Amino acid sequence: MSDRNRNDLQWREDAILSAALQLAEERGWRGTTVAEIAGHAGIAKGAVYKHFASKEDVYARLAVDMLQGLLAHLHLLDSTDPAPERLMSAIEIVFDEVEKAGQARNILFDTQTREVRAALSDGMQHALAAAEAKIEGILRDILLAGMAAGNFAARPANEAAFSVRAAILGSVQQAWREGDGPTDEARQAITDLIVGGLIAGRVTT
Repeated sequence: MSDRNRNDLQWREDAILSAALQLAEERGWRGTTVAEIAGHAGIAKGAVYKHFASKEDVYARLAVDMLQGLLAHLHLLDSTDPAPERLMSAIEIVFDEVEKAGQARNILFDTQTREVRAALSDGMQHALAAAEAKIEGILRDILLAGMAAGNFAARPANEAAFSVRAAILGSVQQAWREGDGPTDEARQAITDLIVGGLIAGRVTT
């Protein structure tokens, strides 16, 4: 493939994603169609299907991009900080990134449901799972460091990382599904509950 063709494909994909995100902000992603996305992007409807298998795949790709952005921030955590402080910072990053995402955060929330996952192509399911696994891996490393230092109660690291990710995601979703997001006091209470649960040897998912 020539550089020109490669650039054209990238431009078209970027246009599709930009149009899809704009429509999601206006009316929610479930209320859009592939034809509308194509129209906003200034391309033919068939061109969308050259890049994505379905509308669900288009929006799942946006969710993957959000997770990649979250990962980039999590990678900046100082590994020399005590584990409890790192975990608190990680939770704060999640809240900040979800808040910045605006209404597009609902895309990320909905891709966690079985209904939407089942509608995705195998490739997009794998991309989402891979990004989520990387986030869980960062949490697992923090938890292992905390257990080794005696900050957190000992328990299987994989189980603990899954529980922490589920607790964070559940808290974030509930906060925005039921209102405009958590207050600073609520964010602190959620963080204290999760970190305190690890110290005591329990995390509620």
